[in-house]
Amino acid sequence: MSSIATADSIPPHAGLEAHTRSRTGTTLCTSALSRLSLPCLSLTSFFHCRLNPASSLAPLARATLPQVRAIGRLLGVPDQFIKRHPFPGPGLAVRVLGDVTEEGKLDTLREVDEIYINTIKEYGLYDEIWQAFAVFLPVKAVGVQGDQRTHSHVVALRAVTSGDGMTADWYSFTPAFLRDVSNRICNKVRSVNRVVYDITSKPPGTIEWE
Repeated sequence: MSSIATADSIPPHAGLEAHTRSRTGTTLCTSALSRLSLPCLSLTSFFHCRLNPASSLAPLARATLPQVRAIGRLLGVPDQFIKRHPFPGPGLAVRVLGDVTEEGKLDTLREVDEIYINTIKEYGLYDEIWQAFAVFLPVKAVGVQGDQRTHSHVVALRAVTSGDGMTADWYSFTPAFLRDVSNRICNKVRSVNRVVYDITSKPPGTIEWE
């Protein structure tokens, strides 16, 4: 059973070292939390919260991504989760411009995105980038694959650097990387024959396309 501490129940000598335990037994030291400079988190509000893994921690609802990552490190969350790029709340469909139909657009986007992200990781660039993803465009282009003329889909690649997501600059990949990832996508995803790279900063453009 989880324990709930209140600000009034903390012994005077405990100071900022007082702690509470979640149902999983995780100890959160408020002295460490206080160093994160969370404007939305006070000791009183923190101690009145039940640390239930199945629900969100209310005082942290307005915390920025860097703050959430810092808290994750305090909790011992593995880096592969802490450093993972942001994902759109509405889901992958927002990266499909136009109507989301049963023509396999989402499957195509997943294939392209997997190749793109894996290539970024292979080049050792993942942690340098705030967010990277592919966008399915509502257009087709003429191309040549093998000995055949094609009329296939166009996808856009996006990668940005940022401190908090409020502003962002497009990531400057080397020409060699762009050539490699484009060739991999067009060779492995049969329904795509053209790849473009988004070089728009925020502002004027947003990080996501939709």
